[in-house]
Parts: sequence; C-alpha cells; structure tokens
Amino acid sequence: MITSYKELTIDKYVNLEGIVLGYPDDVERNTLVLSVLTGKSYDELMALPIAEYTALNRKAAFLATPPDPKIRIASSYKVGEFELIPTKDYRKLTTAQYVDFQAFVKQYESDAGGLVFILSCFLVPKGHTYCDGGYEPEHVQDAIRKYMSVEDALVLHRFFFQRSVSLMRHLTTSLIAKADRLERSAKRMEKLRKATVDKDKRMDLIRQTVLMKTEAKKMLSLIDGGGLQTSTPYRRLSDAIGIVSGE
Repeated sequence: MITSYKELTIDKYVNLEGIVLGYPDDVERNTLVLSVLTGKSYDELMALPIAEYTALNRKAAFLATPPDPKIRIASSYKVGEFELIPTKDYRKLTTAQYVDFQAFVKQYESDAGGLVFILSCFLVPKGHTYCDGGYEPEHVQDAIRKYMSVEDALVLHRFFFQRSVSLMRHLTTSLIAKADRLERSAKRMEKLRKATVDKDKRMDLIRQTVLMKTEAKKMLSLIDGGGLQTSTPYRRLSDAIGIVSGE
C-alpha cells in the first residue's frame, strides 16, 4: 500500500483528486481512495473485516498533511528512462522556458495535473538544453506523470515558483526603468515639438509609457506584497478527504 507522498506518483494523485471532488459520500469516496492506494478493487475492500478496513484507512492519513517543505531539491531525478536535471538558477533560464512556464501556470492554476507541464519547463534531460530537438517534451511529461513522486513534484514546484518570482521582480524592475526612459523621451518630444515628430506618435508613446508603468508597478506591488503564492494542489485533496490519523 502507498503510505507516503514519496511513494505516490502524480498520475495516482490526479486520480485521487478526481475521486475526492466527484464523490460526496464519505464511505464510497474513502473506499475509492483506498483502492488507488492499495491496488485492491472496490469490492475487495468492501469485503474486508471492518478492523482491517479501518487499519488501511489509518495508513492513508498522510494525505491530510502536506509534504515536508524542508526537503531540498536534488541535483538530478531518475524519472522513468530519463535523468532529469533541474534548472536551479533562474538567470540561466531560456526565454522559451520562462514563456512556457507562465503559459502553463495561467492555464492550469492549482490543478494537480498541471504540475506535470510546469515541471517539464524546468526539468531537462541530461545532456540536453530545453526543447533542443534532441528529445520529445511529451515523453518527459509522460515520465514525470507516471514516475515522479508527489513529494518531489511539490517540492520542485515550490522551488521553481520562488525562483520565478525573483525573475519576475527583476524583469518588472527593468520594465519600469524602460518606461521611465520612454517617458523622458516623450516629454522631450513634447517640449521640443519637432516638426518631424508626429503629434499622434507622441501621444501614442505617452499612452504606452503610462500603461507600461502602471502594469509594471501593480505587478511589483503584488510580488513584494506577497500576493503571488505558490499553489498547493494537495490542499483540495486533504481538505476533502478529511482523513485523520487514529480515526
């Protein structure tokens, strides 16, 4: 039986989430959860003596708490046929990695299944660079889904999210500096009123500058104010199951 996040793969985790959100009845829901964790069928579990069923239910209590946040990420992960290397330094991210990460975060938000796609942006097969054509991203995603533990996945997700916040802060600060330069340029155009500078062009530049600075400052405020938080997919699962050790 699976008794820890270290043994629980992402695909099984997603199955559990679907069960928890789809079955309101406690007994039926918990039995289906145990079916995933034990590999036993629903009928086999229902035929067990109540004492044995309760013992299995107690072993599933790990789902009521999150993985240990103090776990450090490894230098590499053996996931199926791949040895995946995490991109730890956000300054070494390629533009493609960052763009794909942002797209996946927006698309999947806190969906546990989205972890696979988000992690595939930062976990690159050894000897390769991100999407260099030497490997199929879909194969990496499939391996992460089937073989990576939820413990490793959530620890990596937290690490990468924190690094992405640092990157967003750097990019946003740079954007504000660029907007300031554009604003000064627009003011010079307005002051000089050069005949060669079209009025509409000046006004468009000013509008772009104002919009750029407004959006950048809102993002910076959100980042520095703690408004951006790493999603915790396990919470929907544990809250809904409500399994408590000893019951």
